[in-house]
Amino acid sequence: MRAKYEVTVGRYGDKEVDFTARRGAELEYFQVAKTVRSDDTYEREASPLEAVRDNFPKTILSMDGFMRGAPDGIKHKNLIRWLLEE
Repeated sequence: MRAKYEVTVGRYGDKEVDFTARRGAELEYFQVAKTVRSDDTYEREASPLEAVRDNFPKTILSMDGFMRGAPDGIKHKNLIRWLLEE
């Protein structure tokens, strides 16, 4: 919201997306988790993003110090670093 995005929470089909950020024609989907170290947790967080079939950016935010390689163009970012980005 500080970057002038309209932020919403909702669903995509039968999956819950933690939040979306929209500014004009820009749109980005986000999932947030404390950690995605286990494969089960990563799959749970990535699943709603994988269900979205458009070309807008999709990101998992976590407190992990390492970033997992992500399929289907899903980015994985450290939450603190992401909050400090301009």
